[in-house]
Amino acid sequence: NIPSQGRLVSAATEITVCCAADAGVCVESKPLSPSQKSFPYVSLMLGNGTLSYDHDSDGRHTELGGCTAMVRNAIYDTSLLVRYSKNRLKLMVDVDGKQEWKDCADVTGFRLPPGYFFGASSATGDLSDNHDIISMKLYQLTIERSLEEEQEEEDVTVPRVDNMDQFTGWCT
Repeated sequence: NIPSQGRLVSAATEITVCCAADAGVCVESKPLSPSQKSFPYVSLMLGNGTLSYDHDSDGRHTELGGCTAMVRNAIYDTSLLVRYSKNRLKLMVDVDGKQEWKDCADVTGFRLPPGYFFGASSATGDLSDNHDIISMKLYQLTIERSLEEEQEEEDVTVPRVDNMDQFTGWCT
C-alpha cells in the first residue's frame, strides 16, 4: 500500500488499503468477482479510515482511476510510475520494457497529508503468482508554494480528493 501514515499496511491476509486512511496502488491479476473491467488491472485507491475493499465489486467504490495493463506473464519487467505534485496524483505504466510511459490514471485535487510512508505488500489469494519489487525510487521535488497553499497542506489530516463526485463508483 502506498502510502500509509506511521506504519506499513500488510495485504497478506486481505486487501487492506481503504481500511485505514491511506492511498494505494492495487495491481489485480484476475477479477475477484464478475466484473466489467478487463484484467490484469492497475488502480489508484483511496481510503478514508472507514471503508474496506469490496471484493464483490473488485474495489470499485474506493477506486480513483485505473487501467488495464498486461502485467502477468510479461516478457519484460513491468514498471509503475506514481507522481504526486501540486495536488495531482498520476499513475503511469510501462509493460513493454521500452521506457515509454502510458497514462493509467490522473487525479487532480488529490490531497496527501505530510508525514506518510511508502511501502509495498503483495497477496495472491487463490492465484499462484510472483511479485518482485526490483526498486523503489523516491524523489522530493522543491516547488514554490504560496502561503495559502502551505496552510491548505497543514489542514489536510487524511488523504482526500477535492471533488469526490467525479468518481462514479465512490460511495460515502
